[in-house]
Amino acid sequence: MKSAARASHPGEEMLCVVHGRIAILLDGEELVLSKGDCLYFSGETPHEVRSLGKQKAEVLVVVAQTGAT
Repeated sequence: MKSAARASHPGEEMLCVVHGRIAILLDGEELVLSKGDCLYFSGETPHEVRSLGKQKAEVLVVVAQTGAT
């Protein structure tokens, strides 16, 4: 299972699972998302994403930063 490093950043983030399943640790709470599920949250919330199952999941990730300098 491949995992992305724990992150937090300014702005907002949206994840949409295109294929497979993922687990996201969002501010200490683990959520499991499957194909077609989407999640929207503040990028400042500590988060870590990992693929579940034998095949890597495909996830569309959109990050919006406001007031970027």
